[in-house]
Amino acid sequence: MAFREFLTDQVFPRRALAYLVTAVVVGLPYIAVVWLVGQLVVLSEHVWILVALFIFLAGSSWPVFRWALHHIDRIYYAGRYDYLKDLDEFIRETQSIANPEAMDNRVVELISGALECRIAWLLLPERDDDNFVVSACHPTKEAVGYKLRRQGGLVSWLEQQRKTVNMQEINTLPELQNLSSSEVGFLESLDARLVVPVAAGGGRLVGIIVVGPRLRGDYLEPDRRAVLALAGHLAVNLENARLYRDSQAVRRSVEAWLESMGDSVIIVNRDKQITFMNRSARRRFGANIGDTCYAVLGQKDPCENCPMPEVNARTRMPDRITFINNKYYEVAVAPLLEADGSYSFIQVLRDITERQLAAQALQQSERRFRTLAELLPSMVFVLKNGELTFANRRFEQASGYLSKVSLEDGYDIIQLFLDDCRPLVAQDLARRLAGEEIPPRECQILTADGIKLPVILGLEAFIDEHIVTVVGVLTDISTQKQAEADRLKYEKQANLAAHLASIGEMASGIAHEINNPLTAVIGFAQLLSQQELPESIVEDVEVINTSAQRVAGIVRRLMTFAGSRLQVREAVDVNCLVRETVELQTCELEHYGINLVTDMAEDLPPFFVDAAQIQQVFLNVIINAVTELKAKNQPRQLVITTWLMADKVAVSFSDNGSGIPEEDLKRVFDPFFTTREVGQGTGLGLSVCHGIVTQNYGQIYADNNPDGGAVFTVLLPVASVWNQE
Repeated sequence: MAFREFLTDQVFPRRALAYLVTAVVVGLPYIAVVWLVGQLVVLSEHVWILVALFIFLAGSSWPVFRWALHHIDRIYYAGRYDYLKDLDEFIRETQSIANPEAMDNRVVELISGALECRIAWLLLPERDDDNFVVSACHPTKEAVGYKLRRQGGLVSWLEQQRKTVNMQEINTLPELQNLSSSEVGFLESLDARLVVPVAAGGGRLVGIIVVGPRLRGDYLEPDRRAVLALAGHLAVNLENARLYRDSQAVRRSVEAWLESMGDSVIIVNRDKQITFMNRSARRRFGANIGDTCYAVLGQKDPCENCPMPEVNARTRMPDRITFINNKYYEVAVAPLLEADGSYSFIQVLRDITERQLAAQALQQSERRFRTLAELLPSMVFVLKNGELTFANRRFEQASGYLSKVSLEDGYDIIQLFLDDCRPLVAQDLARRLAGEEIPPRECQILTADGIKLPVILGLEAFIDEHIVTVVGVLTDISTQKQAEADRLKYEKQANLAAHLASIGEMASGIAHEINNPLTAVIGFAQLLSQQELPESIVEDVEVINTSAQRVAGIVRRLMTFAGSRLQVREAVDVNCLVRETVELQTCELEHYGINLVTDMAEDLPPFFVDAAQIQQVFLNVIINAVTELKAKNQPRQLVITTWLMADKVAVSFSDNGSGIPEEDLKRVFDPFFTTREVGQGTGLGLSVCHGIVTQNYGQIYADNNPDGGAVFTVLLPVASVWNQE
């Protein structure tokens, strides 16, 4: 059913009225004209007059009828008329997918106006296609966290039935009686009255329309049919928009990949203008986007037989080698379909200058081999009849071998390897000289710098004019070894971090358990304080109440610190937050004899942060300071200072400990970086602090005091800055 039928629903009363108006506007004047003409002439003798009048009547009736029906519809549908007409045009016209967000917002706006509902929502699948989330809403309303699972009962029912369902039917239909509480709660949070599936080919949902309560009355069957018809047309646009989003994401990924390529990549449109150049192309050719493609070649005129005007999907161009700026480039060209349907050329230019020069050197076998060996990333040496005759530059750098000197003195290749590897390498060399095939061997060499370097030794042999030549290749695998060691290290650290998280959860549970009996203590203490008691007992009760309240505050802060929740920013008094955090470490400071000095500026404006998160940052910094100070002899001192710096509130924590090594200052906020002994730190604390401060739009810095010790400074925006923004 086309949406246009909604405008012509209940056709009889509206069309009958339109026909009546047409008859009055056209018919009465026609009768009057016929009567008047009949008075002047004999109509039977002038039949052509009647024919002309009839043709005029027929030609003018339809425009008058459409005009009458238009005004009747406008009166009948009142404020919805414009929305209904816009929806009709929206369906019949092809929608642009270049801005899918604008299309989504327009859809819910038109639905809200056409159905006269209080609110309308459009839900679209997430990138992983597992959940439907709110994409657009009219009127605009915050919908953070609203999700509907694709595997849930409601989505499955909508995909199978492909029809609308209202809240009453959800509560009565047997198939929907097993909806989860989260699904029902989701619909209630949207104030839903009507749920409409937007299904693509095959019945798979590509979107869901949720309509809120109507301004006047309930939704009728024509309303449901109309919005379902709209959903059918909308599915094509939504699927196209999804494909457009995916294609744009792929294009961005491809462009990022092209930017990282060492080869030069250039995209040229039909007008021979450059539309894309990666970093390598810009550096090598000096051209810019918008320049002509032949300018890259140093030409002023286009190339002869240029294929650009006739490029299409079937266009194929063979790879070629060109000479640009004294370099040889291998050029691969292919057609590229643009978003507007036109075709461009993507050209990949690989610098093959060295390869071309090496190809020319192939005429001389010795020079050919030397050139090739120098290009290899591995260490290469050549033995002829057991004597070392060639070694590439990397081999020389690693071994200290010098061609002219060592060849004359006789260099023993076995001396390059460690003692435990030498017998095995000597055995492999003897077997290979005898023509036996041997597999690569992992061993270690001692470089000229005294570094033990793990390598893979590969040996190849051939006989040329009765000379047995053995080519050895030593491939450095230290990077792979280090990567494997780092992986194992980070695995252990990640497991330790998970263990610490479990401890945090356990602390939260303990806090909950303490909170229950503590509530009873506070309650009964307050009841006792209201009774008439002896003076000494009154003081004891007050001590109980005060102490219990203090424990309750500690429990509350512990629960806030240990719990995970959404970020809630609010205006916070920095001095109060510092004092509360210090209270959590009072016992530790006193136990280790640490002198706490606070220099907090008065009348500081509040800063706008998540108080629990920033308290976690302050607490972590204080704990780190205590850890460093307790390893130091007296005196031990921690100084906390607050002051205003422009539009930010600054908090610094300065100790007189051993400080931070200069080479580690740039790495203290890196994940898993720690200067402590194994098992005494995970290296995650300061990294988490840095992430929290950044999320709260602040900065955290680490430095050393001139007199010794470390200082950590936290800068956070004041609340007035947020209000202005």
